[in-house]
Order: sequence, then C-alpha cells, then structure tokens
Amino acid sequence: MRPSAATYGNRALAHLRAGDAGAAEADAGAALRLDALFLKAWQRRAAARRALGRPLAAVADLEEALRCALCMPYPSLCLCLPLNGSRRQPRGGPQCAA
Repeated sequence: MRPSAATYGNRALAHLRAGDAGAAEADAGAALRLDALFLKAWQRRAAARRALGRPLAAVADLEEALRCALCMPYPSLCLCLPLNGSRRQPRGGPQCAA
C-alpha cells in the first residue's frame, strides 16, 4: 500500500516538531506531489523552508496555499486547476498560472 498525502503530511509535522526541517520539507513535498490541494502540506513545507533559512520560498508556499484555498469552493473558476473536474493536480504543477 502506498502512503497517502496525509501520511507524508503528518510525518512532515513530526519532523518539524523534532527539529528536522530538511526531512519535513521533503515529506511535505511528497504530500504535495500526491495532492496539490492539501493545504496542511503547503503550510508545513513553508514552516520547514522558513526554518531552513529560505523565507522567500516559504512565502511562495503560503501564497500557493492561499490560492488553492480560494479555488476549493469553485474549482471550475480557478486558473490553478484543470477544467475536467479533477481537484488533485493543478495545471502546470504546484505553481498556478494565475
């Protein structure tokens, strides 16, 4: 059985709490590859990147989380998501074309 996005996201949180920001960033990234709308993974990767001294990358992740949160109620109106109804992979990867 393959780990889910939630599994990677929870492990990212455990890594953050243990002070291992590098492992947290990797696990949050794995969660986002499985589910790009998993908002907790965006937040956890941002926290890891901040801890790693990469504040601009952290801000970019938080901006993406906000963009995806705004898309969730109306996915057909969001430029981030494909129009075929899928809510799992934003068009063009995690960065929206907005």
